[in-house]
Amino acid sequence: MNTDEFEKRMQQQPFKRLPPEWRTEVLAAANRNASSSSRPSAFRDPVLSLRNLLLSLRWHLVGLSAVWFFAIILNVASASSSGTSTALALKRSVQSQPLSTALLEHYRQLVEWIDPRIEDPVARPPRRSQLRVETAFV
Repeated sequence: MNTDEFEKRMQQQPFKRLPPEWRTEVLAAANRNASSSSRPSAFRDPVLSLRNLLLSLRWHLVGLSAVWFFAIILNVASASSSGTSTALALKRSVQSQPLSTALLEHYRQLVEWIDPRIEDPVARPPRRSQLRVETAFV
């Protein structure tokens, strides 16, 4: 069916009037909806909206509470054993001192054996502090 034919058929049909009682019912329903939607639902009852927000976040809050509880338990457990950990750290630092001395000696010997590279001083660009900008005014 062509759109022109459809429009012609629609124009040929008689116009029907709605019953007057429908008009009053539709207007009453529209007025009820307009009066109830004049204020957003979040501002009607702030306690109700806060309750709905907390209920929607309840599993997230439970999870975060569990994580914080676990962190506090670990903090308390590590604070009670901090004396033993500092003693172990001091003991290990004393034992690692000869190792670090040996590594420094090894590094010194490597630097001795490898000749330092001789670089051409002309090839290196000057430092920024040594750059001089010369301007000439005419």
